[in-house]
Amino acid sequence: MPQPDLTTASNPEAADTPAARMVRRILKDDPQAPSTLTRLVAKAQQSGREAEAATIIETAAAAPGRTALFHTYLGLALEALGRGHAAEAAYRRALALDGDFFQAHMALARIRMPGPSYYAVLEQIHALVRPRVYVEIGVDSGRSLALAGGSELAIGVDPAPQLSVPLPPCARVLEATSDDALAGPAFPALLDGRRVDMAFIDGLHTFDQALRDFVNLERLAAPGAIYLFHDVVPLDPETADRQRRTTFWSGDTWKVLLCLCRYRPDLGLAVIPASPTGLGVVVGLDPANTRIAGQFSAIVAEGMAAGFAEGVGECTAGIPVIPNDPEAIRDALADLRGR
Repeated sequence: MPQPDLTTASNPEAADTPAARMVRRILKDDPQAPSTLTRLVAKAQQSGREAEAATIIETAAAAPGRTALFHTYLGLALEALGRGHAAEAAYRRALALDGDFFQAHMALARIRMPGPSYYAVLEQIHALVRPRVYVEIGVDSGRSLALAGGSELAIGVDPAPQLSVPLPPCARVLEATSDDALAGPAFPALLDGRRVDMAFIDGLHTFDQALRDFVNLERLAAPGAIYLFHDVVPLDPETADRQRRTTFWSGDTWKVLLCLCRYRPDLGLAVIPASPTGLGVVVGLDPANTRIAGQFSAIVAEGMAAGFAEGVGECTAGIPVIPNDPEAIRDALADLRGR
């Protein structure tokens, strides 16, 4: 028997069933209402009482005076029950009440991009690629740079790193902007003639800077190198805007793949929808290619005019999406690097 859609209320305010009256009583008296309600939903579902389960969720969702935190907790509990569609609706209700509610944004991103987080995917790619030289733009806490412990040299670039995790002995952090670091003497001195096998671009969260970092780093790419971009899968217009107005923020980095897709068809591109904001994959790098550098201003102007594109399918139209699964990632990267 098909299950009812538990995200659309028929008329919960007018409902006067025993289940609806019970929910209103719980909402009035129980500070842990989301957990209590979802236990009741689970019990009703296990007993085959889907209509009762629907009434519980509809009545809770429509109750006046509920906060963004309430709906987020309700969503988390629904997610634990396997009710992903209902959970997503709860997170969106939370954001309708508070457009900068970080927990709801993170939960919504996880619903849309299930599977390992981008840190776990980065760790897997390190294990697959085993880069001799690794470069990271945007160090922050150092958590992602710490994954490069198997490298001979790992260079992190950040003008104001906030290191909170121990780094491996191979790591070096340059406290400078990426433009200054890549143009200055310290970077080539560290490389000492070596080339970059793997890079992770996670800097200012603006597509033009990410594109500039890519152009500067491609000149140093080793044969078979793989470069990665963070923040390429936008969640919604508010968090994917160029100007930061929310705590959860990916910026307009998603545009960088559109630029590469249009102006560098020789590259191999893919997207891994790893929460919270996705990873872009680039292979087939050519240190001698100057097409983007030669018309950088015009390409950036075109990108600035591009409107928001929501979701993996729209923002990366024509770019393959690798399922966020370790085996799928392993096989896809082998295919991309062998092209």
